Amino acid sequence: MAENTVNYESDPDSSNSAEDRSDDEEVDQNGINRLNSEIETNPFNYDPHVQRINSLRKAGDLDKLRHAREKMSEIFPLTADLWMDWLTDESKLAISEAERESVAKLFERAVRDYLSVPLWLEYAQFSIGGMGVKDGLENVRSVFERAITAVGLHVTQGAMIWEAYREFENAILGTMQPGLDSETQNKTKQQSSRVLNIFKRQLTIPLFDMEKTFEEYKEWVKGEVDPQVHQAYKKAKMKLEKLIPLEEELLSSESPHLSEYLKYIDFEIKEGDPARIQCIYERTLADNCLVPDIWKNYTKFLDTQLKIPSLSLSTHERAVRNCPWSVILWINYIQALERYKQPYDKVKETVDRALQAGFTQEEEFRQLWLTFLDYLRRRIDWNGENAKELSELRETFERVVDHMNQSFGSEADPSCTILQYWAKIEAKFCKNMTRARELWNNIINQGRGSGVRIWLEYANLERMHGDDKHYRRVLLRGLHSATDWPETLGEMLINFEREEGTLESLDSSTEKYEAQMKRLHERRQKIEEKEAERQYQASERKKQMKVEKKAASRKPVDTVAHKQQPGPYVEEMDVDEEGFKVPPLPSSKNQKSQPFISSPPPGVKEKSTEPPAKKLKIDMAHAEGEQSVKHDHINDNRTVFLSNLAYSVADEKIKEIFSELGEITEIRLVKDYRGRSKGYCYLEFASQDSAKAALKKDRQLVEGRPIFISKCEDKSMSLNKNKLKFPVQLEKHKLFIRGLPLSTTEQKLEDIFKEYGELKDVRLVTYRNGHSKGLAYVEYCDEVSAATALVKTDGMKVDDKTISVAISNPPERKSFGKTGGGEGSENKIIASLGGGREPGPRGRGRTQVSLLPRALQRTQPGTSRSNDFQNGINGAGEDVNTTKKQLTNNDFRNMLLKK
Repeated sequence: MAENTVNYESDPDSSNSAEDRSDDEEVDQNGINRLNSEIETNPFNYDPHVQRINSLRKAGDLDKLRHAREKMSEIFPLTADLWMDWLTDESKLAISEAERESVAKLFERAVRDYLSVPLWLEYAQFSIGGMGVKDGLENVRSVFERAITAVGLHVTQGAMIWEAYREFENAILGTMQPGLDSETQNKTKQQSSRVLNIFKRQLTIPLFDMEKTFEEYKEWVKGEVDPQVHQAYKKAKMKLEKLIPLEEELLSSESPHLSEYLKYIDFEIKEGDPARIQCIYERTLADNCLVPDIWKNYTKFLDTQLKIPSLSLSTHERAVRNCPWSVILWINYIQALERYKQPYDKVKETVDRALQAGFTQEEEFRQLWLTFLDYLRRRIDWNGENAKELSELRETFERVVDHMNQSFGSEADPSCTILQYWAKIEAKFCKNMTRARELWNNIINQGRGSGVRIWLEYANLERMHGDDKHYRRVLLRGLHSATDWPETLGEMLINFEREEGTLESLDSSTEKYEAQMKRLHERRQKIEEKEAERQYQASERKKQMKVEKKAASRKPVDTVAHKQQPGPYVEEMDVDEEGFKVPPLPSSKNQKSQPFISSPPPGVKEKSTEPPAKKLKIDMAHAEGEQSVKHDHINDNRTVFLSNLAYSVADEKIKEIFSELGEITEIRLVKDYRGRSKGYCYLEFASQDSAKAALKKDRQLVEGRPIFISKCEDKSMSLNKNKLKFPVQLEKHKLFIRGLPLSTTEQKLEDIFKEYGELKDVRLVTYRNGHSKGLAYVEYCDEVSAATALVKTDGMKVDDKTISVAISNPPERKSFGKTGGGEGSENKIIASLGGGREPGPRGRGRTQVSLLPRALQRTQPGTSRSNDFQNGINGAGEDVNTTKKQLTNNDFRNMLLKK
């Protein structure tokens, strides 16, 4: 011993070594104190617990280490590595029987947290060390049997626990000395059968290296293989072949293998073996313990399939310990406790734990409280003595309301679900309408009375459990308080008075209803006017911004590099201080006024010398980067043109809307130079039938705007045909309605007009933004129905407006085309001096002042200037139809000089 003792005095660095160790201990203690403070502040923070355990284990403070491990275990389940360290430390110190029992209890806690084959092997090995005590052998066999149940189906690691079990039993068999007495022979035979039975059970399970196990079995039985065992082995091997690809995916993927495990779970669920489903869930959770959905699905499987209370409740407990932030796991746990008839104290304790789990959202607390309130309501015997339970329920309601208000304020329960629930219990079960009305008044006084839904709930409660007086009062209060759709309450009130009230009460309620509706309509009209004004102002601001942006984008012309246009005479110009060219001052040398050409000032575009038609083509071709869309008119029969699209609508949205009609071959959305949509596109289908079906979706609302869908036609062909796109004759089966309220919908129109006959179509006329113009068309299948509807509905009042209904008779569109309209062209514009402007090339106006002398003007066929010309006589009395003399220059001169 003396030789191994270190003499610090003779060591020159001994003092420094002692100081270093002291500094390390001080640093470790400071770190431990800091971790203790963090854990006290937030006990649900996982990492400080692990760091504190590691620091205390290095420091060797066993008591504090045990305390730290216990504290962490109370909040979190421990991983297999943490348990293994804890069990290893405690096993080394366990000498007495009491200490070994304490370690055995730790093993029981460890194997419940997560599935771990090494932990079960360690537990079995520890139990073998206690074979010398009473019932030690049976205890070891019990541990092995439980281990086989828990991890014996593990495809890759399960064989280890089976082999350990066989080796243990085989070792016991080896200790038995062969004897001649029958008792010894019977014990030997029983032990041999026990080993053989383990072989048979293992060979029925698909496990890795099962071929090796089968070879060992054949050696054990000396080649006399049981046919049933051989058949079971073949089935297990076939099963293993199906599982090997799934296991290989797990081995080749990265941790935590979530997608591979989910695929594995789906496979086992389809196979339908509950034990194997349980095993794969446990394997999944060992690597994905922080995924709440897996716990939820696993506990649901245990509650609905296995229905073993101890197994189900322990799994629920593990779930909330792994994912304490998931409110749905706590709710499922509370319901499982009720399902398996657990005592009230256990349920209440679980609810208290859930409330301290660290939820942050009011919705989570509301769901949790409602689950507990449901439990309290169900435990009350409403037909028997229930004073105590009812008192607890009411106290809990008060506690819930106070807790939610203190934690989240008045907006903790926007729909007042908890108070409504309480009022319903008081009214339905307790027959205490006075208390129920107090609760509802509390709801209304919190500012919830502006919504009609709240009043409907209150009215329904009074209708079912109250009396007519209070029911009428609730409807009247709601009629004057609701701001969204009080018409619903008014209609309910009128129907109630009509069916159950007196004539006086009906008149009174009707008067109040109409007065309130009048005030409401005036208020809505003002709101609509303000909204229209706001939209108009926004539109004007947008236009102004466009103008300012366009003006700012103009760049000044470079006066130095700009080339002057050629002309008949160009004089050299001076340049002023700002860079503009100015004409020279008159001089004695140059008194004659000469034309000059100067560059325009910055911001002013030069006049192009290109012809107008050519300039228009150039401007169109050089628009600022606009993305042109080429269209092949060969496919017009299966292409539709979409317009009035919202600028935010993309190709994916268009495909989503029209893909149900058939295969879409191409979507050509027209965009500007910045890649932004211009609001229209070409939609090409694979078949003509799909294109026809798409036309029926005309004016369908997409993102609040009606899309216009039309056939895709060649513009040149359509201009030549010069056909109208709408009928111009009287449509006796179609009605035209005007004066509709702007809030009227197509469904409301259909409800009004469908009672007069079968409808073919109802269409509201809207602006391009989808807002109604107050006009509509209603088309019937026959003329008789349209005529009946005309008589019945013309002058009808819809909401607060009187509508006018007429037979649809679109006016004929006038033609302002070329002057050569031909005979019968009544609408042709006659050219006259000062008669305005007539359409010129490309639809532009042109002057109508003729520059040809009247004497030379020839009368066009079918036209005249006077009655004389109609008779074929000119002003000189000559027959213009017979005059064929070719006029010369002298003739023109004589006419001008009046010779």
